[in-house]
Amino acid sequence: MNSSSQQARSTNVVYLIGGLGDTVIAIPALRALREQSPESELLLLYNSDNDGRVTARDVLEGTGLVDEFLSYDAQRGWAESLRILRALRGRRIDTAVYLAPTLRRRRSIVRDRWFFRLAGAGRFAGFAPLGPGVVHEGEGRLERLRRSGIPVSSQACAIPLLRPATEALDRVATWLEARGGRVPLVAIAPGSQMPSKHWPIERFAELGKRLRESLATELVIVGGPAERQAGEFLRSAWGGGLNGAGAFSVAETAALLSRVELLVTLDTGPMHLAAAVGIPCIALFSAIEAGKKWDPLGDGHIVIRKPVNCAGCRVTVCPREDHLCMTEIGVDEVWRAVQAKSVAWRGVCTV
Repeated sequence: MNSSSQQARSTNVVYLIGGLGDTVIAIPALRALREQSPESELLLLYNSDNDGRVTARDVLEGTGLVDEFLSYDAQRGWAESLRILRALRGRRIDTAVYLAPTLRRRRSIVRDRWFFRLAGAGRFAGFAPLGPGVVHEGEGRLERLRRSGIPVSSQACAIPLLRPATEALDRVATWLEARGGRVPLVAIAPGSQMPSKHWPIERFAELGKRLRESLATELVIVGGPAERQAGEFLRSAWGGGLNGAGAFSVAETAALLSRVELLVTLDTGPMHLAAAVGIPCIALFSAIEAGKKWDPLGDGHIVIRKPVNCAGCRVTVCPREDHLCMTEIGVDEVWRAVQAKSVAWRGVCTV
């Protein structure tokens, strides 16, 4: 990028699309940018479509990885594009860094590059496509930076990627104490915005019963407001447990997850958040994406996915009545994975 004397006077704009999971897996790339140009101002341009979903700002504010945030609503069309263009042209943009999804269409990449050129960017990083090979999304974005001449150190991927703030930790501690939360604490993330990723809720109920009875754990449901009802169903089925779905901000959810021993989860945002704070996950994956593009970052996770002939379908709702890639995941298989991980906090498992 620029020399240090120019960095202090210029801005690098980083373009990032997506919600909680997309943002977490981009953190190593943001770290690499910070390491490369520690004196540069990083302005994050991110989507915020007023649909209640977690935004990049919700995840990154207060982390020090980004200096400023600029949101846009893609649903507002050309008027919004012009607003963002004016805002960027009012700054001295040095480099436009592209952290959009790895499989973004080529024509969209070309269009976006021209947009940032019109905004005044003189340099570009991360725009080179990687081709059709399956690669983890986080590594894919790092590789695009490498191909742009930006070095990536081993520290970029060091876990934890996020450290909960003291205020968030204090609020979670108060919440747990008021509810008599026991330890060890295991989190369950039973929801996803995509029905094609769902595991039968009755199986979460059976798994939770085994956890509470055989391993004497307390269970806490995590997720957004949409998972609140599922959480109440599970608490009733378990005869106890805590329902944190919709009760916390992103920062507070990270703090809550930092208190648990394990997260049993679908392929969803809380999975990436738990991995980011260094908590092991047992992740139940559908086959809608081929390969391991969205596996949790870091080590110590157990990912369960079933090979099916319709893998890579990328559908939001499975058209098959049997929803084979998820229904083939049995409670016994997940329970064995839980037992394997419980050795870390129990020493010996009682079955």
